[in-house]
Amino acid sequence: MREKGQVGATMGFSAPADGWHKAVVQEGINLKVNETSGKESCYIPLMIESDDEDNGKKIALFVNTRQEDGNPYKSVDKVFANILANLGLEDAFNKKFPGDVSYLDAPVIEAMKIKLPGSSCQVKVVTKDNKTNIVQLDVYGADHSKDVKKTPAASTKASGTGGTAKSDAKLDW
Repeated sequence: MREKGQVGATMGFSAPADGWHKAVVQEGINLKVNETSGKESCYIPLMIESDDEDNGKKIALFVNTRQEDGNPYKSVDKVFANILANLGLEDAFNKKFPGDVSYLDAPVIEAMKIKLPGSSCQVKVVTKDNKTNIVQLDVYGADHSKDVKKTPAASTKASGTGGTAKSDAKLDW
């Protein structure tokens, strides 16, 4: 055979280094139900954008949305509000969906699927027990120079204070 196998080889997935990274939301946001637990979560795919070996690595946010019984988690609206604030899209969503509207309402989820891809933020990645987790979000351009690791794309090239929101041409807002 042409190739010799390696025992304990990594198969296809390479996690980014621990620390702060610029991340860009990708297409493919959707709600998923765990077949074992019956819990629902929102999958938000991200890709690292940097000038180092982490460039192009894919990670994801999973937002727990509904419990086994179908009831929403109490904190789900706050979590989505935090995500939108750090992507620079919170004001646009508040204007489009004023009042007592849940982020789990179908029109809001559909709008997120369209408006979030292409938006940037910073994510803090921590690996523990061989699991890569996003433990913190921040606006793209925030200063994390006092943190242990920072990527060039997420810190020295950063400018401005908000995310890179999509144009209002999508969804007419």
